[in-house]
Amino acid sequence: MAFLDRLRLGDRSQWETDVEILRSRVLRPGELETLNMDNGLILYPKNDIRMKYNSDQLQQLPNLTGYEANDEDASGNKLGPESSAVKYMNTVNLARNLLFLAPGAKVMLLRNMKNGVQTGWVNGCLCIVDACLDDSVIVHQRVRHF
Repeated sequence: MAFLDRLRLGDRSQWETDVEILRSRVLRPGELETLNMDNGLILYPKNDIRMKYNSDQLQQLPNLTGYEANDEDASGNKLGPESSAVKYMNTVNLARNLLFLAPGAKVMLLRNMKNGVQTGWVNGCLCIVDACLDDSVIVHQRVRHF
């Protein structure tokens, strides 16, 4: 079982080792800019810091495509921006009304996919955007390095 899988599942069987892994990867101010992030990810303690980093990185990619949210309730009824569910998601930073992506962007799944545990398509899975189509986005899974 990989390090992030243990964290996600709350598996404390290798807790001391996992804590040491985390401690060895803490960055000091200014170190992030010199880090090669081709084979890694960053865990942020606060959403606002994470969102700024993600936005800065995304703005460096060419060919940004915007996708407007089409929120639906469990019955498939469209939810407008004034619905309580959409307002709640925006308030707690669960979703954005407009998402910008580009080929090469790193994205992380926020929900387990159907049969995800067996296939690896689970919450926390790091993916790379291959193509931005009019009505969908094609991604591939990153190989885990933990």
